Amino acid sequence: MATVTGVVSVIAVVATIGMTLHLFAALGADGIADGEKTALYHVETWNETIVDPLWGLGIATLAVAGGLTRTLGNPITLALGLVGGLAYALASATIAFTDRFDALFLLASLIGIWAVVACVMMPPRKASSPVAASATTSTPSSEASRADIPRRTTGWSSAMSTRIGRAAAVMSR
Repeated sequence: MATVTGVVSVIAVVATIGMTLHLFAALGADGIADGEKTALYHVETWNETIVDPLWGLGIATLAVAGGLTRTLGNPITLALGLVGGLAYALASATIAFTDRFDALFLLASLIGIWAVVACVMMPPRKASSPVAASATTSTPSSEASRADIPRRTTGWSSAMSTRIGRAAAVMSR
C-alpha cells in the first residue's frame, strides 16, 4: 500500500502542475480563435491525453489497493473509486479528440464520493511522535473526550470573586 500511495502521490503532484496550466489558457485564446494551434494548446492537449488519465488510473488503483487491504475504505467502497477513476481516465484521454466520452465526467464524480466515504471510515490513528504521545497519554481515556471546563471546585469561583471585587473597588473610586 505504501508503494501505491507513493506512486499515486507523484502522479497527483504532476497532474496538479499540469492542471495549473489551464490558468494560462486565456493567453492563447486569440490564436485559437484565429484557427492557430499555440504552444500552450499543444501542452494542454498532451497534458489531458497523458497526465490526466494517469491520475484517474492512479485513483482507481489506490481505491482497489485501499479497499482490498481495508486501509482506505473497504471492498464495497473500492467500487466507487474504481469506476470513478476509470471513467475519468477514459474521458480525459479522449477529450482532445472526440466528445463521445464526455458524459463519463459525470460518472467520474464518484471519485469525490469514494474519497469522502473512505476517509470517514478510517479509524483514528495513534500518535507516532513522543510529543504527540505524551499529550494524549497523560489524560485518562475517560476524560480524553471531555472538554476541559473549569468547575467551581477548581478555585475559579474565588478568583472570579477577587477579580470582581477589585473591579468593583476600582469603579467605586
